[in-house]
Amino acid sequence: MSYCFCKTILHHHGIHYLRLSPTHFIEANSHQLFLLPVTRCISSSANPNQHSFAASYLIKKCGFSPESALSASKHLKFETPEKPDSVIDTFRRYGFPEDKIFKLVKKFPKAIAVAKTYPFIIYHRPESYLQPYVSILRENGIPKSHIASLIYKWPRTVRVCPIRFRNTVETVKEMGFDPSKLVFTLAVLARSGQSKSGWEKKVGVYKRWGWSDEEILAAFKRNPWCMMSSEDKIMAGMDFLINNMGCESSYVAEHPILLLLSLEKRLIPRASVLQFLQSNKLIDEKPNLATLFKYSEKSFLHKFVDGFDEAPQLLKLYREKLNLSK
Repeated sequence: MSYCFCKTILHHHGIHYLRLSPTHFIEANSHQLFLLPVTRCISSSANPNQHSFAASYLIKKCGFSPESALSASKHLKFETPEKPDSVIDTFRRYGFPEDKIFKLVKKFPKAIAVAKTYPFIIYHRPESYLQPYVSILRENGIPKSHIASLIYKWPRTVRVCPIRFRNTVETVKEMGFDPSKLVFTLAVLARSGQSKSGWEKKVGVYKRWGWSDEEILAAFKRNPWCMMSSEDKIMAGMDFLINNMGCESSYVAEHPILLLLSLEKRLIPRASVLQFLQSNKLIDEKPNLATLFKYSEKSFLHKFVDGFDEAPQLLKLYREKLNLSK
């Protein structure tokens, strides 16, 4: 959702917006609502044929002028009427009069994408729908800015049952997270985004590699995303770091971000460069792997490729490994 839109909800929930119908709420907040991050129907790389069809659709179906249709079509991606027609049908099902639908689409073309991506916003009054979740988070001391970020970036987090959501927040507090820190919000996201059995399976994977309960909790507190990766990704990452790179299991637990990096696009290409440097005795000692893998590509190339006489060979090796990932 739009970050500003989320903050508006946080500021006003429980006040006069509660009296607005879904249609009136959207009209009152349309300038913010249609800043929502949508991808399925909107693209910055749509081809000319898509522009042409979208423009024609907007003119014939929604009453756009040729100029405004051409301008709006640059941000829309559809070559058949099925997607936009289904969106308009969605508005109809939620009780929007025909004139209101086309008024909204004409003023905010992104409405064509928003209705399909966030239908619960149209069906419910957003501030009323979100109020239980916002209240739970506020009761537990989470700053408004963090709540807005959570709803904006990961709106599906507030699609779970409010009771389950409250239990998740309480569990995260019991783990020792500080509610005033952003990492608390990320931990809530990680816990609410999977079932109990899914969580336990990932715990089992880490234990297979020798992590204790304390190490798993410590890794989760350092980076909650380590529990969002799939079991296969965790297994592949642990196998590579321990069996190929010689890392201790405890070292990975101290640097869980290593498990979030792409094996094919980050770890393997950089490891190949490092192994070349070591085997040819071009470096005296092994660098800190967590630092090496976390460098931006520009910094990595500057430190481990560009400064050596063998730079062309190193760069070729690096790019070959990168190309294998494509």
